[in-house]
Amino acid sequence: MFVRVRIIRKRSPRLYNHETKLNKNEYNRNICRRRREFGVLQAGGNSSGLRLHCSIGTGTVSVYIASPRNWQINLQKSASPVMAHTARLARLTNILLIPTAVIFPIIIITLCIKYNENVLTKHKRVNTSVLLEGLWATIPAAILVCICSPSLKLLKRQLIQKKAPYATIKVVAFQWYWNYEYSFKQNKFKYDSNIIRDDQRQSLRKTNLKSYPRLLTVDYELIIPATQVIRLLITSADVVHAFAVPSLGVKTDAIPGKINETWLKATRTGIYYGQCSEFCGKDHSYMPIAIRVTDEISFKNWTQKANVDLENAFNSLRNEHRDE
Repeated sequence: MFVRVRIIRKRSPRLYNHETKLNKNEYNRNICRRRREFGVLQAGGNSSGLRLHCSIGTGTVSVYIASPRNWQINLQKSASPVMAHTARLARLTNILLIPTAVIFPIIIITLCIKYNENVLTKHKRVNTSVLLEGLWATIPAAILVCICSPSLKLLKRQLIQKKAPYATIKVVAFQWYWNYEYSFKQNKFKYDSNIIRDDQRQSLRKTNLKSYPRLLTVDYELIIPATQVIRLLITSADVVHAFAVPSLGVKTDAIPGKINETWLKATRTGIYYGQCSEFCGKDHSYMPIAIRVTDEISFKNWTQKANVDLENAFNSLRNEHRDE
């Protein structure tokens, strides 16, 4: 017998009615505790659609999937502090630039019609108007200042990590796959991550296309713990690549002979998909990135197993976080 529990971001009416005797603070603490138990952590940005299915009979949990949607025009949902600030900057930029893109063409067309060469001699002051010259110089400058200030703050946040890293992972790009090298406490190991073929899905137990979409699913994901700062050392063994995962706000070039450093901090468990974002040859579009974020205990257990038997470690992890 299986009991299926469904947790959503908004307050469930049935759950709320069940706890009407609790005050607001106790209720909020209860919700946070339950989310921590199931490995779901709040993140900045729009979190609508976040679900967790729990099968108590087998102890397996399905995880949040972050991947692009068809005809998507906005950014992916943020799952890291950097991506949350990036989304806010994008909204600010749109608020400033969309009215500008509408108003300025109207003004230009109006002036072109009003001050054409037939009536230009009657309005000689238009070429010497100090007010107009001041306006078209100060308005664009003010818009740029409004965008520049938060952009520099975001850039600083991306480049400088405030806390010591929990673990360091070296990422090496090849044509056309990734290699991940872990150095965590006494555990040191590395493995390759390749895109999977359709005939491999059954053996790897990745038949669910919603959880494991085509052209984005790999055989071995990059495993990191949630709410911990992870330092990535990124380089390339052949040509220029780029390590990019939109939901985590990561995009760093992989350059041969040079190591670029970045960091990430996932705020909730799940699988986050990305791709190489620098053209690197004929199979550039078949070089996906998959990052599986687990809780800290699962990560420690996985690193201990992976140090001995990598295949067994990934099989245990898939059993623990089986996607439905």
